[in-house]
Parts: sequence; C-alpha cells; structure tokens
Amino acid sequence: MLIDIEKVIVKDRIRKDFGDIKELADDIRQNGLINPPVVNRDYELLAGERRLRACKSLGWSQIEVRMMDTRDAEHELNVEISENENRKEFSKSERVDYMKRLLRIEQAKAKERQNLGLKSDEGSRADEKTADQFGIGRDTLRKEIAIVDNKELIPAEDFADWDEGKLSTNKVFQDLKRRLSQTDREIKFYKDRISALENRKPEKVTVEVVPEDYEDTKRKLAEAKRETQRLEADYQKAREKILDQDKTVEDLKAQLGQDKLLKDAGRDIRYFTTATHDYIRRYGGHVWTFEQIHNVDEATRQDFIRAIMTLDGFAQQLIKNIGGELNGSKE
Repeated sequence: MLIDIEKVIVKDRIRKDFGDIKELADDIRQNGLINPPVVNRDYELLAGERRLRACKSLGWSQIEVRMMDTRDAEHELNVEISENENRKEFSKSERVDYMKRLLRIEQAKAKERQNLGLKSDEGSRADEKTADQFGIGRDTLRKEIAIVDNKELIPAEDFADWDEGKLSTNKVFQDLKRRLSQTDREIKFYKDRISALENRKPEKVTVEVVPEDYEDTKRKLAEAKRETQRLEADYQKAREKILDQDKTVEDLKAQLGQDKLLKDAGRDIRYFTTATHDYIRRYGGHVWTFEQIHNVDEATRQDFIRAIMTLDGFAQQLIKNIGGELNGSKE
C-alpha cells in the first residue's frame, strides 16, 4: 500500500539508537525499499522506524507500507520487539523500557481481572509475569528498573558499561543504593542544620569596658567568642555522631558483616585519634583566651561550662568503653 509518508504516525518507541541512517538511505536509494514498514489500521508505526527515517532523509513524499491488524497494545508492543530483536539486540536500558511498558500492561490486566472478580490464571503478580517473560527474577527486574530510573546518580561510564553488559546489575544496583543512602543523609544533615539556624535566638554580649585597655580587651573577647563558636560546632558534630552511633553500627553489621565492621571500626578509631591530636595542636595555644570567661555574659559563660562538662563526660565514656585498655597500654 502506497501512502503519503507524513501520514505515518510515530509514537513513543523503545528503540533509541537508530544506528547509521545514511548508510541505510544509500542502500534504499540504490536497491529500493525491499521490506516496507508495518503500520496498523490507524497508520501508527509498528515496525521499521529506521527505514521510515531513511526514506524521509531521501526526500520521499510517499512510502510503501504493509498494514497489519493487531489485537491490543500488548500485541503491538510485541510486534515492535520481535521486529527489532531480529535485527539488532536491545541494550539493557532499551530492554528495561520494554519491561516497564509490558509491566504496565500486565498491571492493567490484573486490575481488570480484579474488577471482574476473577483470579489470575497462575496467581502470579504482574511483576512476576513480566520478569518470567524475560527469563529473569522479580528482584532483577526491580533492580534494572531502579538503575534506569536513577541513571543520573550513576557515573556515566558505569552506566554505559552496565548498558552494554560489562557490569552486573547487582553491582551497579548496590552502588546506586549506597549513593541514594548517602544523598538522603546529606539532605537530612542540611535540613537539620538550616532548622537549627532558623530557630536559634540572637545572643546579647555584654562587655565590661576598661578605658585604659579597651581595644586589647575587645580583641581578646572577639577571639574568645570565635573559639567558643568553633568549640560549639565541633561539640555538635561529635554529639550527632554519638547519637547516630548505635544505628550506624547495626546498619554496618547488617550490610557489610562483622569483618567489614571491624575494619571500619579501626578506621574510625584511627580517624578519631588523628583528629583529636590535630584539634589539640590547633586550639591548644588558645587556652589563654578562656581566662576571659568571667568577662562575658552569664548565658555565654554557662554554655561554655556545659560544653566543657559535656566534653569531660564524653572522655569518661570513651575510657569506660575501652575498659582496661588504658591501664594495659604500652608506651
């Protein structure tokens, strides 16, 4: 059947990589259109988009098509898949697009059966039936869909390797899961930080001025205030880490196993030891500024005292946790 080429309707297709259209167009110019595209009764394209594109590039105003009667959307989808798989194997992401479309069809069928009070022929869920058609498990189906839906979080090189079958689905999915978890933690941290800053009340600082030493006292108080703010920020980070410690340990046990947990514990202990030494070297020389504690307002003084007591309690808890390690340590 010869029809106007613009009459062919191309809807959303699974195939995204059309290959070398120019090479195909040159072949059609030389040998003619041997295998016409396939359309349904509404002139919607079922198969042959590369041929259609090639003919358009040649400036054709009309094209020979083969009309095919189809039963439903699933039948049309299978025609497209069958036609393409016999020519060029789908990439994994293209296959996932097919799976998602087929899954929606299976879900619609299940809902229709439910509305009619009927049960599934095999009692299978829509995702199980879809996965069975591709010879994979339901878990693999879920992971591959998650990878495609969140591809922007995956390094482009890793996604390309997975799409070509060079990386396993499980490896890429586990990396994606870790990245999503890290993103969630970062979002929560910044939300909590913003909320704390928004709810924080401004503090008033009262300074007793000694006329003959005003500038020097003012400078020392400013330094003391900055040091107090740094201590407060460091204390808050340490406090949040302690509060999250139990949950973090349980997550590590569940996800990584005891060997990985011990490895990470050693890493954390080394990091804590280094950070503590660095902190003392960095701020130890500023201890003299705390002599001005009696010259600041009462609220600031009380906050500072509570911070020191909290720091002392934290150190005592560490000593308790490691038991006799301090007494048994060797210099």
